[in-house]
Amino acid sequence: PTPKVEWIKIGEKLSDRAMLKNFGKHLTIETVIEDDEGKYMCKAHNAHGEAVHYFHIVVE
Repeated sequence: PTPKVEWIKIGEKLSDRAMLKNFGKHLTIETVIEDDEGKYMCKAHNAHGEAVHYFHIVVE
């Protein structure tokens, strides 16, 4: 079954500029700013289980 995908910015709300594409598999933030920097989590789950990956985003 197709998994449900969820994106979270750890400790904060996702930016209003965040867009989910490809059934939630791609998180895009256009025109990033310093506040977008931080740790993000992507969680996918369905009837067969769950997978979680963490990403640390640096804005330079």
